[in-house]
Amino acid sequence: MGGMREKRVKIDPRIEASSAHLVSRTNNRERCFNRREKAKLLSLMRQAEEYCGLKLFTHAEMINHPHALAHNPLWQKDPDDAELIRRYRVLNPGRQTKYRSKNLEVIAAHLEANTEEGIEWRRRQVAQMGDFSQFMKIVKQRFTAWFNREHCRTGTIWGGRFKSVLVEENSNALVKMAAYIDNNPVRAGIVRDPKDYAHSGYGEAVAGNALAQRGIMQLMEVSTWEQAQAEYRKLLYAVGTIPKATGRTISIEEFEKVVGEGGKLSVPEILRCRIRRFTDSVVFGSTEFVAKRLEIFVKENKRKRPGRPRPMPPVTDWGGLATLRGLRQP
Repeated sequence: MGGMREKRVKIDPRIEASSAHLVSRTNNRERCFNRREKAKLLSLMRQAEEYCGLKLFTHAEMINHPHALAHNPLWQKDPDDAELIRRYRVLNPGRQTKYRSKNLEVIAAHLEANTEEGIEWRRRQVAQMGDFSQFMKIVKQRFTAWFNREHCRTGTIWGGRFKSVLVEENSNALVKMAAYIDNNPVRAGIVRDPKDYAHSGYGEAVAGNALAQRGIMQLMEVSTWEQAQAEYRKLLYAVGTIPKATGRTISIEEFEKVVGEGGKLSVPEILRCRIRRFTDSVVFGSTEFVAKRLEIFVKENKRKRPGRPRPMPPVTDWGGLATLRGLRQP
């Protein structure tokens, strides 16, 4: 018998805003996402982003997995009925048939009269909003349905649960996580410069996509794309850092060897290497942030203390960042 599913570390948007790195891989890591599949994944993420009330800082659609760095803003109040219907239309953008229009008219009438049906419909919609898990559920389920129709197949294409890393709401942690995501195609040996990969937030932004530019501007906390690009690119591109054709992984052993020899790598060099702590941790941020999220998780779930914040390996200046790895079962 398998163990119980571990609860995710989350923050209620009615209490505090939060951000998370989300990634899901295909079953057996099957390499099945080509140009059309990557474009469809992004289209679905954009629909789910608006429906759920989230914001994408950046993203990267790879051959067998998508990445997203998403922000869940603080909720001042639940969306009103007009906003719920608008978001419902965004999530279901198909041709407006007579039946579909009539159905929405019926829903609107139930909401206005506050009938049991209207109350239940309202509850179901709100329950799917402001939640990273619901965002990923919508994207994965809808992509599976589309992919199966396109390729005349059945069954899921995903290899289990998606991974999520809660990222502290500050520029240091968020920017480094974003740069790690946008450097995925460089690590995979697909391109030498992340701007040349069309299926990523940075690649889209450089090509002129306003939504992608806005995400990176919000990430960098500046008001113009020119400012955001100038600062963000410093992290993304390191002259002389050339990826191998098979990608590049830095293990903990290699980190320790570099440190033991007194060597240091620049942050851009590090972010062009695959470091599992960016994808396999539970929380990423300052030591204080990680410790606080751990304390709340233990208290809410009545757990024995499952661990402690782990500082990032001292191979570069991380600016005091730490991680929390997997949590033990009760």
